[in-house]
Amino acid sequence: MKTFEKIIAAITTILAFATVLFEILRKVSLYLAIASILLIFLTFVLIFYYKQVKKRRKLKIYRVLFIMISIGFVINAIYYVRTIQRHQLVEKNLAKFESKLQTYRWIAYEPINFDRLANKIYIPEDDLKTELDTLLKNGFKGIITFSNEGSLNNIPEIAKKLDSSICVIMGVMDVENKGLLDSAIKVSKYVDAYCVGHMFTDQGINQDSLIEAIKTIRNKTNKPVSTTLRPNGYKCFPDISAEIDWFFPDVHANWYNEDSIEVIIDQTKAIIGDIENLRLLFPNKPFLLKMISFPSNASTNKQYKFFYKITEYSKTCMTFPERVYPSFFSAYDLKWKSTKNYYNKFESQLGLFDSFKVAKTTLINGKKVKVIEGLQWTRK
Repeated sequence: MKTFEKIIAAITTILAFATVLFEILRKVSLYLAIASILLIFLTFVLIFYYKQVKKRRKLKIYRVLFIMISIGFVINAIYYVRTIQRHQLVEKNLAKFESKLQTYRWIAYEPINFDRLANKIYIPEDDLKTELDTLLKNGFKGIITFSNEGSLNNIPEIAKKLDSSICVIMGVMDVENKGLLDSAIKVSKYVDAYCVGHMFTDQGINQDSLIEAIKTIRNKTNKPVSTTLRPNGYKCFPDISAEIDWFFPDVHANWYNEDSIEVIIDQTKAIIGDIENLRLLFPNKPFLLKMISFPSNASTNKQYKFFYKITEYSKTCMTFPERVYPSFFSAYDLKWKSTKNYYNKFESQLGLFDSFKVAKTTLINGKKVKVIEGLQWTRK
């Protein structure tokens, strides 16, 4: 074997050994791993130089070779270390985020006068403040947005200035719009987690574009990132499931054609049961259930009972999956989701508050109560 081939073989062996050693040692300490690899590399260089000097060989070509290899090694080491540090930071932020999934009450929020179809995406800041403050005063400290179009990109900052302990999940609907991705990244200090894309298969977006957007948001913000799919969608797209940091499945039942709370509750429970099967495939990732909902025009009494029963189920049922948390849809009635815009008649009445920011009410045992009180289930 020629000397050059021996060098290449030796370098390949050393790099393979160093990679395995690094993976083992970084679990103990990242800095110990880096120091050990550098020591191995320097030892290899010194031994080789010593042998060449002892044999009185000309070292000019080998010096060039080692300089090139050294530069490549250092560049790759820096990139690898930065990747690991970024991954560790995302994991740290994910742990903080999950602690709020466990303890906060979560609500999906779109401004009352927002209208995507009419391109009414710029809402006065005072309106956003008032609507967010109403949610905060009624116990909602977890805020979910679907999009960051127009003024919606300002929601995380406005929410955090109202109460710094509020937790915000920012939605980015159009994952192929670089301007929206950049806007979402710019406000990352006010965002706790991102949901990049909602049912991408319904939007004509390809999987590669979605994964690229997820990576871009995570790499630029170090925040945990998810995307919303139907529960079975995560099984159909395993590359996406592997890429996201947490799951955010759409679990709303078929209230489009059914106003029986018993049927809708059973459907919702069945969907959540399917989530348990998915969770077993990804035991290290938390789940937030998206779009748990029931329209009030079926009756506010039914709406109250639905949320009461689902909350009771999530808190008491021994088969309710671990590391799976509920969120509710939606904060306010959305006027733009009307029948004239070809939406189902129930879609505009899914709010826990009406379009005047008033909490919906019903009679329970002859007493007037807010529908949101159904979320305050206790054993009393």
